[in-house]
Amino acid sequence: FTAQANAAGIKQVVAKPVSRTLLLQNIQEAAKSKRDMPSGRQADDTLPFLPVSGVENQRVLLAEDNEINQLVAKELLESMGLAVDIADNGRMALEMLALNDYAAVFMDIQMPEMDGYEATRRVRANPQMRGLPIIALTAHGMVGDREKCLKAGMDDHISKPIDPQALADMVARWCSKNGPHAQA
Repeated sequence: FTAQANAAGIKQVVAKPVSRTLLLQNIQEAAKSKRDMPSGRQADDTLPFLPVSGVENQRVLLAEDNEINQLVAKELLESMGLAVDIADNGRMALEMLALNDYAAVFMDIQMPEMDGYEATRRVRANPQMRGLPIIALTAHGMVGDREKCLKAGMDDHISKPIDPQALADMVARWCSKNGPHAQA
């Protein structure tokens, strides 16, 4: 099957059942092979994950319950220069926020125990964390979903599946030490 996939132009094949390790290895291999492409193309075309200036040594919290989404988002964020901690649900995110300082939170909307909306409302109730950027990560891409996220207290919204360039733009906007939302 792999030979047929390669003949069709497919560079990576992941067999089921998918393990975390195998998926991560395939993501890394796909990223490596794309970076190693011959020159002559624009930099944006050869690098699927773009390092973002001004985010070095910044730590972000990823609140996401799905393991595959965790792996993909973590790989993307780390490739941009961020350090990433993961919370499996909103309750865990609140516990981690109480113990650590983060440049931003990437918050899934639908999680067990406590969803992203409720977790965000609780973060915003704490005066010390009111300025913390919270970016919604959601499979909901409908017209009113962004407004619902903003109404809950989130600062921005990105739809899944995550577009690496859109995520890089979000990271530059909200996490960069030199960006327009950098804390003084």
